[in-house]
Amino acid sequence: MSDSVTSSDNLADINLRFPVRVSALVVAFVIISTILFWFAADRSPRETLIFFAAMTAAGGQLCGSFYTARALSAAISANRRASAVERLREERAERLERLEANREKNLKLRTALDYGRRYNDPSMYQVRDVLREIMSSSGSQDQFITMVTERETNVIHILNFLEEIATCLQTGVADDTILRNQFEAIVVQSWRKLSPWIQRHRDIRRSQDLWEDLERLYQTWKIPRS
Repeated sequence: MSDSVTSSDNLADINLRFPVRVSALVVAFVIISTILFWFAADRSPRETLIFFAAMTAAGGQLCGSFYTARALSAAISANRRASAVERLREERAERLERLEANREKNLKLRTALDYGRRYNDPSMYQVRDVLREIMSSSGSQDQFITMVTERETNVIHILNFLEEIATCLQTGVADDTILRNQFEAIVVQSWRKLSPWIQRHRDIRRSQDLWEDLERLYQTWKIPRS
């Protein structure tokens, strides 16, 4: 730490002394030149004063040019330092933005994978069995409605589960690609098969917005991917 302080003091000393030395050298040069002009050239006092005034003006311009150049150099250095600081801030902001984007992406991936884990959990076996039974049914529509009604609790369970997936995708909190790879067939086939019962259930409950997010997801996923 002491080395840094000493270095800073030396720099300040140079910055203060160097302009003073230049001014002193210019003043000395003007005085010596005037004395030489007076004695060596044997000039009159009036001519010597004119010469001194001219040299003083020239020395002033020289000092002014020097100080202007120094000020310009200092301004350029300050701008460079400010630009460097700004670049560091921008790079830091970009790194933070990338980290946040990666964190959000990983969170979406984990959320999507968690739905797959939940669906395949042993606790869902009965719901999966009912869904497979419904998908493989081939009776009349009335028979189908009766069968689904008898298994209404499990049917509502699977529809609510798929509705939850649809809502997550609609709000952007889960990865669409992974969820579509896992549940596209289930969503499309379930909605197509259960839509008559769903409409009947909506009419009975007098609520046409039941599983509306799932219906929107079906409308999207029923279109084959290119």
